[in-house]
Amino acid sequence: MHYLVDGYSVIHARPELRKALARRLALARDLLVHRLQQYQDHAGETMTVFFDGRSGKARQADQGIRRKTATERKIEVVFSAEGQSADMLIEQRVGRATSPSRYLVVTADHAIENTVSALGASSISPDSFFEMIIRAEEDFSDWLDDHRTRTKRKFQRG
Repeated sequence: MHYLVDGYSVIHARPELRKALARRLALARDLLVHRLQQYQDHAGETMTVFFDGRSGKARQADQGIRRKTATERKIEVVFSAEGQSADMLIEQRVGRATSPSRYLVVTADHAIENTVSALGASSISPDSFFEMIIRAEEDFSDWLDDHRTRTKRKFQRG
């Protein structure tokens, strides 16, 4: 699955990200990308996050967001050019795909949901997406606790 994330839509939909947005736009973007990176590290899914464009100077400052993980995966961060919107770029990415069903679009924008659905992709709300992330983190935490317990028992026996 390849997740296409409508960045500002998700930021405005999530209380913790809105709080960061009130402090600084770049902080909210960084927190979103960091959270996506954590999920990607567990799930191994491909992620692209789209933001409406800004000036070249600000865009250069965000190049640090494109960081690689230990597994060499990275979050692709795309800023729209002048005269474009992140919404347009998401719709174009799905529309040009040979297999649009491989995309899951994360957005609170009903117009994007309708468009990508008509093109053959699926969509999910930011709240449902974050519930999925939280469940994945809890499952991983449970697995890790179980693994630690089994390992401890193994060495106690040995």
